[in-house]
Amino acid sequence: MPSPTRHTRGNATGTRTEHNGSCERITRMPTRREFLLTTAGAGASLFLVNSCSDQGSSGSNFPQRPITLVVGSAAGGSTDQTARALTANFQLDADISVQNREGGNQTIALAEVANEDPDGYTLILASNGPFSTEMTLREVQYTIDDFVAITGVIQEPQAIAVRADSPWESLDDLLQVGASEQPLRAGQSGSGSWLRLVHDALYNRGGVDANNVPFDGSAPAIQGLLGDEIDSVVASLAELKQYVDSGDARYLGIFSEERSDLDPDVPTVQEQGYDVPAVTVTKSILAPAGVPDDVVQALRDGFADTFDTDDYQAFIDENLLEPREIGGDEVIDGLKSDQEKAQTLIEELDVDVDG
Repeated sequence: MPSPTRHTRGNATGTRTEHNGSCERITRMPTRREFLLTTAGAGASLFLVNSCSDQGSSGSNFPQRPITLVVGSAAGGSTDQTARALTANFQLDADISVQNREGGNQTIALAEVANEDPDGYTLILASNGPFSTEMTLREVQYTIDDFVAITGVIQEPQAIAVRADSPWESLDDLLQVGASEQPLRAGQSGSGSWLRLVHDALYNRGGVDANNVPFDGSAPAIQGLLGDEIDSVVASLAELKQYVDSGDARYLGIFSEERSDLDPDVPTVQEQGYDVPAVTVTKSILAPAGVPDDVVQALRDGFADTFDTDDYQAFIDENLLEPREIGGDEVIDGLKSDQEKAQTLIEELDVDVDG
């Protein structure tokens, strides 16, 4: 590669400027005051001033202060636990801490992070729901374009389950009974959540009327199932697995394109003949749009090394989570795809945000 062109110019005052690539070097005769202030006046015949820019150097100096990983939900939940497993094993040379900013199903935290300085020091571990169902049903103070994705982290396939002592061994059993007898009681963990949408879509495809029974989260909805308050529930495969293993609940299907490695014996809803969109709750690390590319890359490298640590891998295995360690562009594409799916389902099912 040829060397950058060097340009030199001078003037009558004895100042000479040289341009060499991105650097500007100025040499000039010293003033009388500068001459007298030098330790050895004879050696101060010329003053040298360098003005060189080191392009793309921000990443090489990052990080220089602590990093905050925001979680838009309360401490102790699955997202919070994942964030703390990441920060405890973080492999970038920096202090990093979790900050919980709960409220609005993560929408409040996302709006705040979107308006933070895009310097890489404020990140958020967010799920796809606030970018799909929430953005479609409610007015939120952010868009997908307000963020840059650092990396995908995990995914949680969702399954439909019934009590183990119920007469329903398959989706066909459940939906045929629901179509011919009294409406089924469908447990919901939110008025506009992904879980509500796919549950409604399944009953809609099966021509079944269902009464929605709301719960404040998946955990109480599962307890409602076990307590015979509802007939079916949609929750993550991992959340349901302990009750399936104990003989208290039974999987009927999983809402994904392929069977899950967590329990490959569970058939997908689609392979059982029901045209319901595959839906997986995903969690990714995002930053405000505008973070310099080299800082983004430094963060990606740090999290990639974190994923490989033994302690983090043990956390994934113990909590029956599926890694989703994908690149930033794929994360953004996934969020946009989920938003389109949610909008289609909400319009088709005429979902009431308060229902």
